[in-house]
Amino acid sequence: MINIKRLKQFGFFDMNINNQIEFLKQHKFFNLSNQDKINFLESTGLFYLDINDDPPNIPLTPENVDYLKRNPINQKKNEIANSWKESFVNNALKKEQLIINQINGIENALSVHSGAIITVNHFNPYDTFTIERVFKNAGVEKKIHKVIREGNYTNFPGKFGLYFKHDNTLPLSQIPETMEIFEDAIESILQKGELIIVCPEQSMWLNYKQPKPLKYGAFRWATLNNVPIIPTFITMKDKDSIVGDEKVVQSYNINIGRPIYPDSTLPPKENIHRMRDINYSFCKEIYENYYGIPVQYKTIKHEDIPNYVLSTPNFSSLISKDKSVEEER
Repeated sequence: MINIKRLKQFGFFDMNINNQIEFLKQHKFFNLSNQDKINFLESTGLFYLDINDDPPNIPLTPENVDYLKRNPINQKKNEIANSWKESFVNNALKKEQLIINQINGIENALSVHSGAIITVNHFNPYDTFTIERVFKNAGVEKKIHKVIREGNYTNFPGKFGLYFKHDNTLPLSQIPETMEIFEDAIESILQKGELIIVCPEQSMWLNYKQPKPLKYGAFRWATLNNVPIIPTFITMKDKDSIVGDEKVVQSYNINIGRPIYPDSTLPPKENIHRMRDINYSFCKEIYENYYGIPVQYKTIKHEDIPNYVLSTPNFSSLISKDKSVEEER
């Protein structure tokens, strides 16, 4: 697999995310095992990239999205998608494809009476389903929305396409005009007192247990709309042995932290960082207490590690081997 020095020679770290993904495809990255892909991304500090070999994102244009389901046809499709989702999750629970073992801190979710953003670690397609079901079962009656990647909205056919397009989903977009509509929808939803699930790690690394560095979007939306973050972190216990590269059944422990409220005395940028840091520290503490080992990344120090990664609380102390890119062969 190509190493950091070669990535730098190709200008990889100056590419946008779509070009980075295409570059990795050309260099056979997606032919690796899941664990090897995770090891590579972790070592290079590319925590935001997925390990899935997804097709290129079809751009989401403003006329092709109805975030608030104002169109009566989309309202009906929303009802159908909601019904399919409930059936899908019920079936997964019945077949023990999804196992919810323990819920800690549900009182923290119930203490929030305004709109809020729920954050969760992203390691499995079931993680956001799980959080949504736990909140609903606890008696949270607010509508729960989910921020999703652009390609999930534009690329999927069939029943999953129906879900991604017409459930309470909020797709991101590479088109600025669509993102303006997205931001307006976020504000409207939060001001109505509803909830939004965000995976601030951005990427999904299958069965990865550690908290990854968190991007700022969720905390920016919370700050600008003066609503709290409800941090959640899922720990897991393997129930079956791995079959092949991906098949593993786990039981989930859902850990819900105290709401993190914006501090109006701070400038927005400082508050965004503050909320992010508190959220990350909560996840790190839960991980270390549950698994009994410290968070430790394989990241190799180099000058192109993203700033949000470097600014993760005590990140330099979380690197397992203090070596620089010059030592990487």
